[in-house]
Amino acid sequence: MAPLITKRLDKKRGAIWVSLIALVLAPSPVVLRQCGWFVGNSSPALMPILLAFTLVLGTLTVVSGALVTSMLADTVEENEIRTHQRTEGLYFAAAFFVQKCVSGLGIFAGGLVLAWVKFPEGARPGLVPPEVLKNLALTYVPLIVVLLAISIYCITFYRIGRAGHNANLRLLHADQAQSKFSEAN
Repeated sequence: MAPLITKRLDKKRGAIWVSLIALVLAPSPVVLRQCGWFVGNSSPALMPILLAFTLVLGTLTVVSGALVTSMLADTVEENEIRTHQRTEGLYFAAAFFVQKCVSGLGIFAGGLVLAWVKFPEGARPGLVPPEVLKNLALTYVPLIVVLLAISIYCITFYRIGRAGHNANLRLLHADQAQSKFSEAN
């Protein structure tokens, strides 16, 4: 899907649109349930609907990740033009380090949220008090919306468009051709 999106939009706008769709869809089941507009737990449609939401959100996450990783590669190329050094290892190591930190912080924050709403330890499905579930929903929805909005905001700082990227590639190919010519002589 990422290549199809970038053909129609550039990477930045594609990543923003995909993330905006995820921002709307991610909290939808919880919001709809809190409003009384979602299927009940006993409905046979519950599992297929949740699986469809999970599939769509998973797809959006992968597409967004592919677009952002491609944008990072474009940044590496632009940096090479400025510094005449290949530093993709440094860029991608930093990106994966940040991902690991965010993952760890997310697990920690998840525990804090469960403690905040007083989610019972060893809880069994159907036995969690409704006020605890409501407090969990009222904490989850704003949190997920804010975190996704922050990621979208960060994408807005990306400045390499399709034309700029193509120009960078031409410069890099010209530099490589010049280097090979110089080595040959």
